[in-house]
Amino acid sequence: MEIQKVNLIYFSATNTTKQVLLAIAKGVGCNAIQAYDITLGQEGEIEFEEDELVIFGFPVYAGRIPQLSVPVLNQFKGKNTPAIIVCVYGNRDYDDALLELRNLVSANQFMILSAGVFIGQHSIFPKTGANRPDQSDLSKAQHFGEESMMKLKEQMDLSDLPEIKVKGNFPYKEANPIPLIPSGNRKCTVCGKCVRNCPTQAISLDNPRKTDKTRCISCGRCIYVCPENSRQFRGVLYSMAEQKFNRTYAERKEPELFYSF
Repeated sequence: MEIQKVNLIYFSATNTTKQVLLAIAKGVGCNAIQAYDITLGQEGEIEFEEDELVIFGFPVYAGRIPQLSVPVLNQFKGKNTPAIIVCVYGNRDYDDALLELRNLVSANQFMILSAGVFIGQHSIFPKTGANRPDQSDLSKAQHFGEESMMKLKEQMDLSDLPEIKVKGNFPYKEANPIPLIPSGNRKCTVCGKCVRNCPTQAISLDNPRKTDKTRCISCGRCIYVCPENSRQFRGVLYSMAEQKFNRTYAERKEPELFYSF
């Protein structure tokens, strides 16, 4: 099967997931690439043809994909379109996220060829998985793209493709809110960049140092985009949780790859 176009669909608050998908796309090797960054949403339904490849990438938050992205993800429809699914987690565990992503993508008429789980720097505790994905991760992601494309080219018809088997449990792990949220300090110049870039509109321009804890998903995007290094996770509770988390999940984990054939 020949692919005419590669599409990347991703939620990437700190560009970590985006990095992994770009490396996979490099391995796939198609020059025609369309990217859909749905971190801040997406308007309207989009359909893909059988001669396109779609690579879906999502971070893992508390063992699930970001729940606010599910309605947006469901706007992308396939026509027995080949797909690769990817989850990126912060060196703790990906729990049920990959299974959840598989089920959502399959329900929208995509034929999943392969699935990958990669490690990125943790969005709340950045010393865990620090500087990942590193060169080793990105090299594996590129090779994963190469392998996936090679297997796809060997297939004449995807209609009988077996359902890919991935790790995870159903019912899924409950997506509980995270009690640790970032805030700004006196360095804040009220530039509004965090306000404009927050996926959940949890920051108000009236007082951008504060964060609405009922909306925040602790994705770290406001920290990533802040030009003054004002917004951070802070406080006694955070410091205690950080020390324990970093000790518990210090051991390096490696990517996991799955293929449907």
